[in-house]
Amino acid sequence: QAANAIVFVNGVGQSVMPYGNVHTALGALPAFIHPAPKAAAIIGLGSGDTVHAAAGRRDLANITCIEIIRSQIVTLRAFDAVWPYDGLKHLLADPRVRYLAGDGRIHLMRGGTQYDIIEADALRPGSAYSGNLYSEEYFTLVRDSLKADGLAATWVPTVRVHSAFVRVFPYVVAVPGILIGSRSPINLDRDAIAARLQASGAREYYAAAGVDIERMFAEYLAEPARYGPEFSRESLGDF
Repeated sequence: QAANAIVFVNGVGQSVMPYGNVHTALGALPAFIHPAPKAAAIIGLGSGDTVHAAAGRRDLANITCIEIIRSQIVTLRAFDAVWPYDGLKHLLADPRVRYLAGDGRIHLMRGGTQYDIIEADALRPGSAYSGNLYSEEYFTLVRDSLKADGLAATWVPTVRVHSAFVRVFPYVVAVPGILIGSRSPINLDRDAIAARLQASGAREYYAAAGVDIERMFAEYLAEPARYGPEFSRESLGDF
């Protein structure tokens, strides 16, 4: 297994292997909270952690990953050839995943496809143009690209990101460092989630990547907070 491999972009570490941190939670949480997801869009590839995590839900028939750095998938394939890591190996061999080089916002703007799940891989808020994926305008674009019961997920590195996301989505579940939003009520059925984790070899899939997925879900879903349409967005203030 790979140990402490770091993906750098413009000299800054962005994501790591082995998998198992917030990137994993970003991919797995909406995938298993959604009752029947078929199509997902993941904006950003990085080390592949978020895409790998989403792919653990075998009901997902199509996963589109849009990465603005064209060489990233080439780099991961080259890394796989010299550093054996089961998480990456399973991801690269998954026929459900389609890799596109380009800007995730433009992909959504062009329309034509609505998704059950849309999420952006965790991106440092100080990175150039990162605000494009944390703005109220971007979250509105995501909301409008989802099916009626679709789920959006984002990392929440700042108060401003938190406020922008909650202003856009009428229904939001907040867990440590992550927000999940929808146009419809979000059902956190823990028994159903546990059953999904046991189905189709999900636990074994994550264990092969060194991830204790049940422990991760127990930690992240221990004390979720909720925002509904009745919550006054005016209290969030302007930035």
